[in-house]
Amino acid sequence: ETSSEDKHRRFSLDCVTEKPMTSSPSRLKSLFAGIGFGDDYSDDYTESEDEEALISGTGDGVEDASEETLKMWNTLLDNWTDYCTRPPELVKLARKGIPNSLRPKVWMRLGGLTDADITEKYIHLYDESILYECPHEQVIIWDLNRTFPGNEYFKEGNDGQQKLYRVCKSYAGSDQEVGYCQGLSFIVAVLLLHLEEEKAFALFSVIMKEYHFRDMFKKRFPDVAAKVLHLGTNYRGPDA
Repeated sequence: ETSSEDKHRRFSLDCVTEKPMTSSPSRLKSLFAGIGFGDDYSDDYTESEDEEALISGTGDGVEDASEETLKMWNTLLDNWTDYCTRPPELVKLARKGIPNSLRPKVWMRLGGLTDADITEKYIHLYDESILYECPHEQVIIWDLNRTFPGNEYFKEGNDGQQKLYRVCKSYAGSDQEVGYCQGLSFIVAVLLLHLEEEKAFALFSVIMKEYHFRDMFKKRFPDVAAKVLHLGTNYRGPDA
């Protein structure tokens, strides 16, 4: 029997040519000049010849929670049997951070997803959608090396980048009104750091459709404009 991993390997990247985006001071200065700031943009930092620019995804991993915190989370998960409702203590615990080791379980519960959902609905949808002709494929490929290039898992040719390509391509096939928009790869990448490929696709689909993130990525971004207007109307400032 062919494993899920082997089955999806045929949808792999032959090559990715786009270079990772960096954010060194000299690059930022040229970018600001390019959008009309000219010489008004300045910084007090002097870039040395041997400077290494900070790349997205660079950094040490976060240590997991204490034993006491893990125990509280495990108790919550053991008692959380109805995925349609959320335990009252969830918000208080979540505000202190979800432990890395428990994020797959907690995220799937928050998405209301069971193993049966993955098996009966999303694996079939994933396999079917990845076959569609994707008009956004080149944009997806351009975004791959821009997505957490400092993280080894997503570096060119590595397994994470292959999965990132497949999940983005498959979602674009399953939601042809939205397709793919630059920036979506970062959401998918975070999910792939904690979830298997098909589960990442399932949870991403829930985030986009049931949490209405897709409305912000439709053509001309009407929902983004509405949210920005709402924010501007309701923002009173720190002295209010």
